[in-house]
Amino acid sequence: MANGTFLGIDTATLGRWIGKFGAGYWSAKTYNGVLPSWLTSTVVSSASTGTITLSNTDNYFQIPGSSDSNTYTSLTSCNIDLTLVDSKVYVTSIFILSSTSPRQLTFKLQNTAGDTTYSSYTDPTPWSSQGKWYRFVHWGGSCRIRIESVSGVVTLCGVVFDKFDNQFGHTCEE
Repeated sequence: MANGTFLGIDTATLGRWIGKFGAGYWSAKTYNGVLPSWLTSTVVSSASTGTITLSNTDNYFQIPGSSDSNTYTSLTSCNIDLTLVDSKVYVTSIFILSSTSPRQLTFKLQNTAGDTTYSSYTDPTPWSSQGKWYRFVHWGGSCRIRIESVSGVVTLCGVVFDKFDNQFGHTCEE
């Protein structure tokens, strides 16, 4: 049975994740990415609310082999469904932007049907600083990460996947 929990927040890395987090990723700019061998699919479903453009290049979500983009889709909420090949322990890191509108988000780690919640995390207060990485550790098979807006809108830039090595923020690639 899948399970997991909230691991922590990183406000220092911003969009420059390459070399810090795992090599597998999904990008909101390209709506695709390079998945690691232990992840057979990533499906992001959402209700789009428009786009946001930022001028701070540190917030651009890096895409290997591509120039940075500063335009992202804003969402009212979204599901990130991960289909894993085994039940080992993995880390999923989600990069969320904020520009001028304060936002407060709730994250729920669920089974793939979304009818069982294993762990939930809500920002303690609304925030409007540059960007945040929300990191989750999960195990036991496929899962869903649900992002819900408490206030403001969700600006999902990208998701990075990593194997878990018991060290928060440490790259543990294949």
